[in-house]
Amino acid sequence: ANIAVRAETTRIRTYDLSTGAQLADVNTTIGYGTFAGPPVTDHGKFARRYNDGYWYCFDLRTGQQLWKSELSSWPWATFGTYGTTSYGGLILSNQYDAVAAINWTNGKVEWVYTQPTYPYESPYTGPDGETVMPWHACSQIADGVYFTMNSEHSPSQPLRRDLKMHAINITTGEGIWKIASCQSGLG
Repeated sequence: ANIAVRAETTRIRTYDLSTGAQLADVNTTIGYGTFAGPPVTDHGKFARRYNDGYWYCFDLRTGQQLWKSELSSWPWATFGTYGTTSYGGLILSNQYDAVAAINWTNGKVEWVYTQPTYPYESPYTGPDGETVMPWHACSQIADGVYFTMNSEHSPSQPLRRDLKMHAINITTGEGIWKIASCQSGLG
């Protein structure tokens, strides 16, 4: 798209990289600050998670808000972590309780992937009330597979027993494999 984005708390400005011309200057009026994790751009759009937990998507050229996402869970999906990327028409977002895939076209949650663990091993719970592992880690994508790992912002002592590295099919959200891992240090 050859467009640069400058996004502050509620203000989004876009620029044409070829001419330097400002394309959009928008005050969003979203009553929440932005989450410190990475915003993403793709398909001529800019999306960012705000501190209310929702992703908001804007047209890069006009600044017009296109959609507000669904929440994948409550309350843990309202907190984002550091792993966010875009691939295959999806925003892939690590959260406190899961990895979620948000559709770039309409903001709908396409799938949610969790890692259940031993009861009381984690303060986080999944959609059915089960104890789940956190996802404070970065991610990589290769050949349609999302690679990420369970990780904490600040490791507990003693370390959790069920930290894993995961390979997730981006199209379906199904786990391909998971292997024992350690605290990643990427969160």
